[in-house]
Amino acid sequence: MRTESDYLIIGKVCRPFGVAGELKVLPITDDMRRFGKLKFIYHKRGKSFTKIPIETVRYTKQSVILKLKDYNCRDSVAVFSGSYLYIDRENAIQIDEQSYYYYDLAGCIVVNNEGSVIGKVSDIINAGTCDVYVVSGIGEEKDHRFIPAVKEVVKKIDIKKKEITIDVIDGLF
Repeated sequence: MRTESDYLIIGKVCRPFGVAGELKVLPITDDMRRFGKLKFIYHKRGKSFTKIPIETVRYTKQSVILKLKDYNCRDSVAVFSGSYLYIDRENAIQIDEQSYYYYDLAGCIVVNNEGSVIGKVSDIINAGTCDVYVVSGIGEEKDHRFIPAVKEVVKKIDIKKKEITIDVIDGLF
């Protein structure tokens, strides 16, 4: 049986688009054109994932217009508004060893070189030249810290242990 970690978020449904059952989707992927290569997506309802075939894909400047098979009117796709769309890991794009999926990094514990816990990755922001990990404090320290995902700072990422080791350079905190 599959678990939630077997799926990756690839987009967020903004709203229905037009009257023919299309959806306007904000892509959550480095290459929004990858939607054109997909045969299906998964939609999560409660704790279960439903596989839905894709009929057509079109693109606007910053979004994807998706038509799902057997959804033929605006009312039939209105239930998707605000929800996320997923792909299973087997059909995800293969990434190199130095890259990580957002889903794998979220929730990782961040420690310094000495092993002291700094916090937990609560979000990732694309800042243009690099990603920035938003690290929320644990315990009594509830503040947020922003860690640039660059090799000078991030020294090791261990997805199996859900741990990121950083070098706290001058001016970081």
